[in-house]
Amino acid sequence: MNHQKFSNPLWVIIFLLLCCQWSQPASAFWGGGTTTKIIKWLGKIEGALPETQIDELARMIQKTGDLKQVKTLIGKMNLPETVLEDTYMRIALAQRKLDKVEAEKMFTNLSGVPGFRHNLSIISGVAEAGTKGALHELRVANQAKEYGFDVLSIRKLFDDGIKSHTTDIDLLLKKGERTFVIESKAYDSVPNTDKMLGDAQTLLEYAKQAKNEKVTPVFLFTNEPSQTLRTLLQNKGVQIIVGTPESQITELKLLAEILQ
Repeated sequence: MNHQKFSNPLWVIIFLLLCCQWSQPASAFWGGGTTTKIIKWLGKIEGALPETQIDELARMIQKTGDLKQVKTLIGKMNLPETVLEDTYMRIALAQRKLDKVEAEKMFTNLSGVPGFRHNLSIISGVAEAGTKGALHELRVANQAKEYGFDVLSIRKLFDDGIKSHTTDIDLLLKKGERTFVIESKAYDSVPNTDKMLGDAQTLLEYAKQAKNEKVTPVFLFTNEPSQTLRTLLQNKGVQIIVGTPESQITELKLLAEILQ
């Protein structure tokens, strides 16, 4: 290296400016051209809670009912939405529900999506079935964003006029002019057929009410459903996709291209 070059004050100033450009504590870039994204680093956004406080909140969730108390405590802090998302994601990280690379990509892709924070809070709980389902929905939504879908909402509340209470739709994704209204099923056991048919009716009712939109109802399964259930759903006009979040979205993208 030419040390004489850096003895010139002008070169020192230029060098310091370049260092400032390279140093980005809260964000960085991946990709290139039109696909460039700004990565949001967890714990680095303005107002983020200190790591010691996140660890303490995570330790407080040990049994059923603890999450409700933690949510009440966090609610009293009056944190902005992005900080709430950061807080719940870091609690899940502290609990080792997912790794940091996946968490930061998910935070980058889904921050601000309606329902994102709600699902993050669910995966911080101790109920394995609920945690597994909520995390799978987030992984599907994250993959969808990676594959160019718009993620419109996660667990959108919807009154189908059929069930005795307001229900929810797991995922609303959009590709081009096509909206996919999705039930995501991450069951290890054989799902209850009547419940699945009830959920299918909810999707069909949503599609019916969206009169001026191209809407396709879809069931995502992590495990192959019975042939009886598959036939019943298909007869109602519901698309069925089985696999991991990545393979599900790969197939959904192909379906979107066919239906356009």
